[in-house]
Amino acid sequence: MIYKEKPQKIAAVGHLNEDGVDLSMTCSLQYSNNRTATVTTSGIAELPCHAIVIGTKGQIKVPNSMYVATKIETGDGVVEFPQEESDVSYYPNSMGLRYEATEVRNCLKNGSTESSVMPLKDSELLAEMMDEIRRQLGVVYPEDLD
Repeated sequence: MIYKEKPQKIAAVGHLNEDGVDLSMTCSLQYSNNRTATVTTSGIAELPCHAIVIGTKGQIKVPNSMYVATKIETGDGVVEFPQEESDVSYYPNSMGLRYEATEVRNCLKNGSTESSVMPLKDSELLAEMMDEIRRQLGVVYPEDLD
């Protein structure tokens, strides 16, 4: 999502359990202009859940848990944006997902069939990339067999 383009190459390796569920995965993504990205997941090892963006002018770290970030760290310091408290929570850190739910609600209320925050083309690209990663790992869903 940072590069806003389709990777030129996707190379994924990982391990599946006896039911074909991916237990661990590492994927390298190659983009234009000598840019790369790496993603690692695991269902058996506790990995850090942060993101680091490194460029020629420095880096930005989104610490644990990146999907509900309340701060970012840069060479210039830390920028914090605390989340509002709520008495409704289904699992730890779930409040950060409210932004997605709010966007969907706003789109529905406004009669929008597409979000300007996450346009359909971005969702389709993400799905295409995930399908290719699954294919390389050997993950097959029943729908894939139709």
